[in-house]
Amino acid sequence: MPNINSVGPRFPFYISGQVVKGFGRGSKQLGIPTANLESQVVNDINLNNGIYYGFSQIQVSTRPFYIVRLTHQKKLLTCHRLKSYKVTVILFQVPESEVKKNAVFSELKQIGDQRVSPIYLMCCSLGTNPYFQNETKSLEVHILNNFGYDFYGCNLRVAICGFIRGEKNFGSLSELIDAINADIEFTKQQLSNEEKWESVKNNEFFIKLV
Repeated sequence: MPNINSVGPRFPFYISGQVVKGFGRGSKQLGIPTANLESQVVNDINLNNGIYYGFSQIQVSTRPFYIVRLTHQKKLLTCHRLKSYKVTVILFQVPESEVKKNAVFSELKQIGDQRVSPIYLMCCSLGTNPYFQNETKSLEVHILNNFGYDFYGCNLRVAICGFIRGEKNFGSLSELIDAINADIEFTKQQLSNEEKWESVKNNEFFIKLV
């Protein structure tokens, strides 16, 4: 279930939700991959649209979980009874072969029935992205780490720690890319003092690796 919790007058703002398929342009058009959080989480974020910086952590369940799929055995049913359906139980689990070859999983530490990443720097865009004229609000998180793989379905924990700038339109795609790269450098500068942000990274919101 999505979890949203704000601490303090405004920041840090803690968000947790599932990574879903986004617009497919972060890596392809911009060369800057992003993780999109599910809309149920995004719609409940009480922050102004804009660009923010902070920290993130990836969480993957390695415990098998089950989905029960019900399918009709008959075309016409006079009543909805369980015996009128074919019941199929599907087992889902992250295969060990995928864990070994996937760069995301290789960095994660096994803790109980889940794998958890270190805490990474991130910058994110909250809003409708005027350049692309999105119709719906989104939260696109760029994690400052080179994975090389998608991690749809994983849980992403995000601590938004500060505001960079508001949303704006750009005259060209190259101008947008330059602005994003400037946001990334600003993020690195703002979060370079580890002692200053120790309380955020040690917050119980994040999963401890030791």
